[in-house]
Amino acid sequence: MRDIKNISKVGLAAAAMAFSMMLIVPVQAKAATVTITHNPESKPGGEDEYADTNNIKEALKRGDSVKLKAGDEFYLKGPIDAIDGTSIDATGATILCKKSAVHNSDDSKSISNFSINGGTWLRASNFELDGSSFRFHYGDNLKFTNMTIKMANMENHSIELVACKNVIIDGCVIEGQGTGGKKSVEEQIQIDVATPRTAPFLKGKNAGLLDGTCCENITINNCKVIGCRAVCANYDKSNKKFKSKYHKNIKVTNCELTGETAEGLMIFNTKGITVKHNKLISNAPKSRKYFSPGLHIQVYGNGKGGFDKGKVKVTNNTIKGGICGAFISANTSKTKFGKVTFKGNKVYTKGEKDSAYHIDSYKKLTDKGNKKKEW
Repeated sequence: MRDIKNISKVGLAAAAMAFSMMLIVPVQAKAATVTITHNPESKPGGEDEYADTNNIKEALKRGDSVKLKAGDEFYLKGPIDAIDGTSIDATGATILCKKSAVHNSDDSKSISNFSINGGTWLRASNFELDGSSFRFHYGDNLKFTNMTIKMANMENHSIELVACKNVIIDGCVIEGQGTGGKKSVEEQIQIDVATPRTAPFLKGKNAGLLDGTCCENITINNCKVIGCRAVCANYDKSNKKFKSKYHKNIKVTNCELTGETAEGLMIFNTKGITVKHNKLISNAPKSRKYFSPGLHIQVYGNGKGGFDKGKVKVTNNTIKGGICGAFISANTSKTKFGKVTFKGNKVYTKGEKDSAYHIDSYKKLTDKGNKKKEW
């Protein structure tokens, strides 16, 4: 009986301690979601042009997530600053933008746990953007889903990711606007390395971030993209120390990517590549040579850091290009891909059928079940 009493005393003491801890330790509340409606005076020449912009910015700054009222047409006079742990749900809404739409501030060091879902993002009548529509640097856990973006010029970017990781772009329709130069290689989705040349907007207060950091774990799925180039994982050859920097783990699946003057999909300097169930097209003429494949994978630099352990998987795609449909190569004898799997693809060229695809510089190659065609 004495043991039972002792156990009861211990149990009561533990319960009292737990209760007191609940009073001391604050419970983190989930971010609230605020529904925002369009202000009729928020329009070019309206009495309160910044109303929609400020309403969204202020809600995010408070730490709230934002839901734009479906059916409303919003006007953004300036860019929205993304805030950690928040989101924008624009399902059913139309957003007319004078300048860039959303970014993390140039003065910020990073952005994490941010997402945008839905919305038709278009140019306003007074559009004056000469840059990226959605731009993020040092992002982690970012999601862009079910968006229609028809804002950026053909020679600018719709989505730009600089030194970001764990990013998903899913179910988006992205179309560059206007016309680009006949030799333009600018892409609508840019996966970029952080250097003074590739991210000059970070010079000044954030110059220390321009150290060659690359992107990692980027997934693009079920998207339709049209640009001079549609999608590119970029590199910087302007400085020897940046030339051997490598992105990691890029996946492009179930997409239709069309490049009008260059590749549909261009992937530079990436360790770990998956490209499957896509339609990749370059409408560039054969005379554009190695800017004209539907799929182009290229590596530069010294390959140090285990680059040759990375796998390249290109399976079950339809690939159409000029000089060839697909081109996978290293630009230096020092660097090799790891295991390359090129399987089950239909590959079209505007040249001779036997030149439909080219693959070199690998430790191991599986080339099986591919069909070569002319178009």
